[in-house]
Amino acid sequence: MRDYSHLAANCRFVNAEVNADKTGAVWAGAWASMKNYGHATIIILTGTLTATDTMTITCNQATAVAGTGIKALVFDYWYSGCHGAAVIDDTLVMTAQATTAMTITGTDDDHIFIIELDAEMLDVDNSFDCFNVAGTSPGAHVCDLQVIYILGQARYLPTKSAIID
Repeated sequence: MRDYSHLAANCRFVNAEVNADKTGAVWAGAWASMKNYGHATIIILTGTLTATDTMTITCNQATAVAGTGIKALVFDYWYSGCHGAAVIDDTLVMTAQATTAMTITGTDDDHIFIIELDAEMLDVDNSFDCFNVAGTSPGAHVCDLQVIYILGQARYLPTKSAIID
């Protein structure tokens, strides 16, 4: 019998942007559908940045996982905290600000950023049920970045794929 009390049994995990150097490149994470989910947690892990690096992270919504009809997605807050080897800390700080973008700067190296999305934040009245995050280049310096989506509050168990319509 399947145990539905575990996170892995109740959620879908999407490796939206593979840990890679984003130097000099605009990037876009994978699209995920919230059609079968009530909530998504977006986890962004940054590597080492230099003092002059700046990267803008945006949330977008679309009507299909192909990125159809993209428009900005407003989120109300995000959490941030340090996760690097130099500082081990599990404290997260909430930044409350209704926005479609957040800025990561050179002081945010080795950080974790978390954006929480509820399905009703998307324009479902106009068939927008997919989301992604995208970002600008941090500049000319090496910057590793990883993005993971965790989709929860599944409408059906066992969970259904979040990367197909």
